[in-house]
Amino acid sequence: MERYDHLYRLYEEFDAETLRAYRDFVDLFPPVDERVALSYWEDASEQLDERRAAIQEAFPGTGETYADIAARATRDQAFTGLDLATKHDRAVNALVLDVDETLRSAGSRSSSARARPWRTSRGFSSRGSGTPSSTPAS
Repeated sequence: MERYDHLYRLYEEFDAETLRAYRDFVDLFPPVDERVALSYWEDASEQLDERRAAIQEAFPGTGETYADIAARATRDQAFTGLDLATKHDRAVNALVLDVDETLRSAGSRSSSARARPWRTSRGFSSRGSGTPSSTPAS
């Protein structure tokens, strides 16, 4: 129950949505030589570090883990992961793709996409990097 209590506290006391936005910005927007853009990136990076540090201080011993959770998962995702970990007594490591929704949002290309399913799970074991490959199935 302690982990559930910590998750409740994490999402009640900290703005995880903003933390995720800063993490996304810092990870996806590389620092560039343009002064204004670099200034935005540095500000976001500092905010990310400050918010992560606040979470780490609030949870001694496990703060880095909770900061990672808040920076990557919504409240619902975090609780679902904890439920699964508790139920199966092991860490969660899964990639779930909503293929139907992806095909619906693809518009006119959905019929051709349905004809060529993509293999993503093969890349995890063959490359060992944790990054799925995007190779069309034959």
